[in-house]
Amino acid sequence: MIQINWRKSTYSRSNGNCVEVGTGQALVAVRDSRDPDGPVIDVSPRAWIEFTEHVKRATSLAAVSAGRTLLA
Repeated sequence: MIQINWRKSTYSRSNGNCVEVGTGQALVAVRDSRDPDGPVIDVSPRAWIEFTEHVKRATSLAAVSAGRTLLA
């Protein structure tokens, strides 16, 4: 069995309506925080980095087009 160290985003709300990200040996796992025993999506660390970089770029572009700035 693979040991995964789960963490919840600091941006998550107290109602638990978010995802958790866990790291294990050569993988990144994502699960629904309301269903910790439910399904898990596993991706490679490289795929996770590419995903999060894409989200950051898209979020920054959306904020700029809306006239807002984001803190890095």
